[in-house]
Amino acid sequence: GWTRYSSTDEGFAITLPESWRRINIESEEVMLQGLRAIDPDLADSMGERLRTQLGGAMRFFALDSASLRGTAMAANINVLLQAIDAPASLETIMSQAVRGLQSIDSINGEIKSDMVELKSGDAGLLTYKLMVSAADGSAVPTVIRQYIVLADGKLLVITLGVAEDRAEEYSAIFDDIASRFELLQ
Repeated sequence: GWTRYSSTDEGFAITLPESWRRINIESEEVMLQGLRAIDPDLADSMGERLRTQLGGAMRFFALDSASLRGTAMAANINVLLQAIDAPASLETIMSQAVRGLQSIDSINGEIKSDMVELKSGDAGLLTYKLMVSAADGSAVPTVIRQYIVLADGKLLVITLGVAEDRAEEYSAIFDDIASRFELLQ
């Protein structure tokens, strides 16, 4: 079974497999409590990265609690939402995003950029590998998929990530999650 999470205030809904757990991100402490409830080491390994996004545009965060066994990086999703002041095309935003990603030292290899069709309409898809610090200080190669959606003067970035050694296992799941993403009226 899948669970649908909707945020009418933010204008989107996301549907996730039953093993995935939404983490309340209303405040840093609430978020860390949610992570600790799933796995005490999780707050240490993911807390710092999420902390930097809390004050900004992050509107949703969830992870696959089943993915925690035997890995330093849980499969996860976050949704960022940002108002856009000036009109811009999806192609322009994708080009800017690629340029921004190219300046990040921890990105390894090629940044792939494609246009895709989601249930919500046209979207951009960025795929790349990023080195992420684990709780033990090791660097975990992580595969990132970012779907970029424009809607009514808003930019939504849906980011799915998983440790590279589990990327093949999660590929179809990520496709399914993205295909179920909805914009709400």
